[in-house]
Amino acid sequence: MFDKRFNDLMSFKAKYGHCDVSRIGENGSLGHWCSKVRGSYKKMQNNQKPTTKLSDEQIQRLNDADFKWSLVRKERVGFW
Repeated sequence: MFDKRFNDLMSFKAKYGHCDVSRIGENGSLGHWCSKVRGSYKKMQNNQKPTTKLSDEQIQRLNDADFKWSLVRKERVGFW
């Protein structure tokens, strides 16, 4: 599963130039996977049980792809 989704991520990066996949829209499934990977990584860093265990090789592959382990959410602007 990891290899397939990672390949999908690399295709996304080739098309858009980054790995910041939205969970909304046509790439929503890939965006959810990225979010799940980030959550698992964060739990591993905090010595908690991750949803999905990432190997050192998988983490390195994501690092080499410039995968961001933390994303800053854009502030939504409301209309009055």
